[in-house]
Amino acid sequence: MSIVKQAGLRVPEFHLSDDKRLFIMRRFDLTQDRHSLGMEDICVLMGLVADDKYKRSYEQVARAIGIYSDNPNRDLGELFRSLCVSVLVGNGDAHLKNFAMLYDDPSAGKGWFSPTFDIVNTTLYMEGDTLALKLGRTKDFSSRTTMVRFGREHCNLTQKMAEEAIDQCMDAVQWGIEEFSELAQPVEFGGRTLMGEIEHGISRLMTPESKHAIWKGEVRKPKRVK
Repeated sequence: MSIVKQAGLRVPEFHLSDDKRLFIMRRFDLTQDRHSLGMEDICVLMGLVADDKYKRSYEQVARAIGIYSDNPNRDLGELFRSLCVSVLVGNGDAHLKNFAMLYDDPSAGKGWFSPTFDIVNTTLYMEGDTLALKLGRTKDFSSRTTMVRFGREHCNLTQKMAEEAIDQCMDAVQWGIEEFSELAQPVEFGGRTLMGEIEHGISRLMTPESKHAIWKGEVRKPKRVK
């Protein structure tokens, strides 16, 4: 979640317990004066039941946000960044119930995209895990080209805006590798490491020029940020 915040996304207040075993997040459907906000996840907005939370696409998520948002450009930009971070960190659990809209007046018919609240790495524990929903007709983790196309065609972004957002998200992940290396280094499962999974995620959204500069024609993992 610190990486998510560093990527320029709104996040709820959160804390890690002193013994590093508990993650605590403050409710974001209450205002400072304890007024309750309305909240509906995208699964509900699409008229689906919880069991259908993996059955749509990110293009359809973007369409729903565009319909119900009082500021589509802002909220679709946040959707785009959140999906970029999910691709980078290997989050295969960005399903319909992990995106939501908030509203103050239900009669207005419009609301705003909730803070980003659930981005985790899943590929470490589920080898071969994929995106929760389809993007570009596949659940495979997206390439940079696919993400830029999604930004242009469904999130009201220009080519330049999409490219810059991807780069900022990549910078945030690389910052996280440095900032939390002591926590991340020992995490491994089934012969895989968290650092390795995140490095693989970074390689997905690198530019062809960056890949060529690092790999020099050889297929190998990107160098770890020092």
